[in-house]
Order: sequence, then structure tokens, then C-alpha cells
Amino acid sequence: MQLVTWSDDYSVGNEQLDTQHKSLFELLNKLHDGITDKRENQYNDEILLELQHYAVMHLSFEEIHMADILYDDLDKHMAQHDILRAKVGELSSTNSIGGPDRQKELVEFLSEWLLKHVINEDKKYSRH
Repeated sequence: MQLVTWSDDYSVGNEQLDTQHKSLFELLNKLHDGITDKRENQYNDEILLELQHYAVMHLSFEEIHMADILYDDLDKHMAQHDILRAKVGELSSTNSIGGPDRQKELVEFLSEWLLKHVINEDKKYSRH
């Protein structure tokens, strides 16, 4: 069962960024499914690691794009990215998805952050 579903409402009008956002949705859904299906922690840890690496790559790519288009609110947007980077860093330091409570917290944080960020913040630079 999908936790987050891509729709064109999330499109920022840039094919590369939309593809990256779709990949983040897919990885988050894969992690959610692994946790819901109570798969081995090793499986979930591997998905989490993939999600972490992909998110860091995406944030850097997006920031370069915003700098290239001279986006006015780049510093504010980057500060929001830093919140996610800090959370990803915290997760990386544990090297494990943890127990059920930690897993639920992680998936809720990531899904909420991703959905709100794309629809509320990333859409702003798409108009620029």
C-alpha cells in the first residue's frame, strides 16, 4: 500500500527534478512497505540508506538548479533542506532503522516533510 502517491500537482515543471521527486516518493513507499510488512531490519536498513543517499543527492541538485535560475529565496529554501540533512545525519549515525516506534517516527517525518516541502516550497521556484 502506498503511503505517498505522486500526482501532477507536485510537478515543479522541470523533468529532472520531477523524476527525482518521484524516486523519493518510491523509496519512501518501499521503506513504508518494508516496515508495514515487518521485513527484516537489514532490508529496511538498506532501503533507508538508499533513501538517505538519494535525498542528499537530490537536495544538492535542487540547490544548484535554484542558484542557476537565480531563485530569490535560495537561502531560506536551503535552510529547510538543512533540517532534512540534519535528520538524515542523525539517522546515518545510528546505522539502523531501529525499533517499531523509531520506524514509525521516521516514516511519518519523511512523508510529512517531503509532501509539504514539494507542494509548498518547491512549487515556488517552479514559478520563478
